[in-house]
Amino acid sequence: MPMEIDDEYITTTEIRAQPIDKAPLVSGLNALIHISDCLVPMFKDDSSTALSFHTADDHCHVDLGSCACGKHIQKAPLQPSIMTRLIKTTHTLDNIPPQLSCWTASETPSDAQFQIMTANIHVTHVWVQSLLLEHLVVLNNAHEATDQDQAYHRKLIWNLREGICEQLMDVLNNISEANLKPNGYVLIVKARTVAASLLDCALEGDDTTIHRARTYLQSFADILARLDESYRNDDTSRLWKEFHARF
Repeated sequence: MPMEIDDEYITTTEIRAQPIDKAPLVSGLNALIHISDCLVPMFKDDSSTALSFHTADDHCHVDLGSCACGKHIQKAPLQPSIMTRLIKTTHTLDNIPPQLSCWTASETPSDAQFQIMTANIHVTHVWVQSLLLEHLVVLNNAHEATDQDQAYHRKLIWNLREGICEQLMDVLNNISEANLKPNGYVLIVKARTVAASLLDCALEGDDTTIHRARTYLQSFADILARLDESYRNDDTSRLWKEFHARF
């Protein structure tokens, strides 16, 4: 993980301490690394007994399930592994610097870079949670369950999904278009992916769930339509379209 120190405090002879009241720019990169890491880790199955053996020359000792290289790790079952990642993701921004909080207003023009990074960090944070949850939904649907269990799972999944959508709504309402647009159209794609997870809920479930899902969908549709229009009318977008049209 990169050291959270700005370049100006690093010399050929020493690394000076980062001022406490000044967040380093690399803290934004580290936040994204922590978020992305929740998509890829492999968890050891602690329920299995680790096996050990020695080679003939006794120079190689291998502990199955605990080796450093990961080659002999017995992976945990997929469903609890993804749930662990989802829980981990929800807490990845707990200690984020105030300058990277989407609820902290920019005070000076020099904060603009932090505000742009903030948009990317928080939209990506919600998007990763949504990806993991939808993976859990697929796994859950693949298993046979009683009607009672299915009803419980639907309620649990809706609560998690609604919480994720509320997070995204807060982020989009607290971050200006000026700070979203420099990150590129990919942020709009991520937001649309999260919103699309509500489509099934808007058609199935109890009346309250259907009503709330449709309310969220309408709000997302309004926000995304406005952002789409903003991107289409942006000078940079037109330049890119002209560039691609030439090839």
